[in-house]
Amino acid sequence: MEDSPKLKPRVRALIGRAEWGELAISDMTLLELAMLIRRKRVLPGIPLREALRQTEEEFAVVPVGAREAELAVTLELPQGDPFDRAIVATACVLDLPLISADRQITDSGLVKIFW
Repeated sequence: MEDSPKLKPRVRALIGRAEWGELAISDMTLLELAMLIRRKRVLPGIPLREALRQTEEEFAVVPVGAREAELAVTLELPQGDPFDRAIVATACVLDLPLISADRQITDSGLVKIFW
């Protein structure tokens, strides 16, 4: 998945330089990834279970807790997608930047974006 032509070279390099634990994903990202693979919108070239297992090994998976859930439903974000709202809320709570091409998230100014 990191070989996707949609991923900008500088973002790919950032990911490639990171040590384990320096990059995190929301548990909602893992669920969204499973759904995208199942719908064939993301094609990892390996079985679903293996793709998810590898993702879980490469990134620290952060759970959505009460603070993130509350923030997700109150964010000033035009994005209605519950996955994206949970991901942005998690980044806000943990004060982490996001890797995202989503224009609504970028334009919101709620989190620092790498893209």
